[in-house]
Amino acid sequence: MLQKFLPLLNLLKNRLSPQREEVVPGVDLLSFPSSSFASPKFEKLLTFYRIAIGVMAIVFIVLFLYEKSVDSRLQFSVKTMNENFQELSPYSQYEAKARVIGDKITVYKRILQSQEKISSSIDTAMGITDLDIVVLSVVLTKDGFTIKFVGPTALHFANAVNYYLDTQKVDQLSLVSATLRNDNKSYELEMEGTFRKNGK
Repeated sequence: MLQKFLPLLNLLKNRLSPQREEVVPGVDLLSFPSSSFASPKFEKLLTFYRIAIGVMAIVFIVLFLYEKSVDSRLQFSVKTMNENFQELSPYSQYEAKARVIGDKITVYKRILQSQEKISSSIDTAMGITDLDIVVLSVVLTKDGFTIKFVGPTALHFANAVNYYLDTQKVDQLSLVSATLRNDNKSYELEMEGTFRKNGK
């Protein structure tokens, strides 16, 4: 009697058992997610990862192109500098010679200035010869002079002092020694003078 209900039981069993979906070979389950395998939350997360990977790929490509551009510019700049250096290198020897000549000119100017200063100092110290005074010796220093001279009278000494002060080139005068010669009654005097700082 149970055999009569066997077909009915088999039919109910088939209806109650879960149906299984067929999987077609070669189908990308991630690209085409089925509602049986992926939840909506998983689908959103998967979409986010795909977008993030795409953005990172674009960023890497942009950075790579930028690096290539910068590298190309640097190589061009180095090449230009090398070419300019090669063009200017033949003139380097002339530059060195010009620098040496410039240094010599500077030294020559200093010598001329020094000679002009010495010449002016000598002229100032020896200017008393126009006062009927005989100069016996002159010693020049950087800051002044020492002069020894002979005058026939004491007035010539006063005239010498006035001359040095009138030149506006002598700042100070001091008498070192004064001697009256018995042979011709002349005066032998020795004085020291200091030049003004702005005088020549």
